[in-house]
Amino acid sequence: MSKRLARRKMPKRELKRVKAFALKQAVEKIRARWGEKAIRLASTDNKQTD
Repeated sequence: MSKRLARRKMPKRELKRVKAFALKQAVEKIRARWGEKAIRLASTDNKQTD
């Protein structure tokens, strides 16, 4: 989907916004996954914080 957006003529500012949005979503997805892992680790082993 991002390739299709990039191929179309777009203002640079708009392209930056789209890229930033995609990056933010990716980071949130990773954070959510790591958050679950951290919670699981914390419940089994209190010494580990990360």
